[in-house]
Amino acid sequence: MNLDALGTTQRIGIVLIAIGALLAALGLAFGGGFVPAALAAFGAAAIVGGVNSVVTREHRTGRTGSSFLPRVHTGFSAVIFGLAFIVVGGALVIASVAAITGAGGQLWSQLAERPGLVGMALGIGVILLGVATSLSRWAFESESTVWWQRLPGSLLGLLLIAMGVAFFAMGWSLARNPPPPDGLLDQIASTFTRWLGLD
Repeated sequence: MNLDALGTTQRIGIVLIAIGALLAALGLAFGGGFVPAALAAFGAAAIVGGVNSVVTREHRTGRTGSSFLPRVHTGFSAVIFGLAFIVVGGALVIASVAAITGAGGQLWSQLAERPGLVGMALGIGVILLGVATSLSRWAFESESTVWWQRLPGSLLGLLLIAMGVAFFAMGWSLARNPPPPDGLLDQIASTFTRWLGLD
């Protein structure tokens, strides 16, 4: 890897990933708060990458030297992918800080008390990713593309949109009729059964 060819944000991301890997190794060896700290470093790296995608309106997938040719998403889709990185990275950092400070149990209990809101938020996120994936006019970093090469991505985007709608609908249902603390999975199963007309 030619570090001289990398931008500032890419270098910061690589450093954060390296720090996360080191902390993860220490966590596996000694336990303690090293693993949450590693997740926080990985989350920070995702945030840095997401901010870079939003600011530059370019988002790269794949990497040079891998079996997958690097692809560049531009415009709206790059911003959505960048925001997704920021949200996921932020969630990792928040969860890691909560675990380190001993507030992890409280955080998870608050989320468990609001499965409907969690489901709707997840659904909206998946829908946005689906729209970005479906509409992206990505191009290979070093080669030209034609429309049919983007067709699988468009179909995947439509599938993600459908999944996001299902997540949102389930969250809406759970928000309107909250399940008992130990009945979440049963209510989800019964709701899907009702939607499929199998009850």
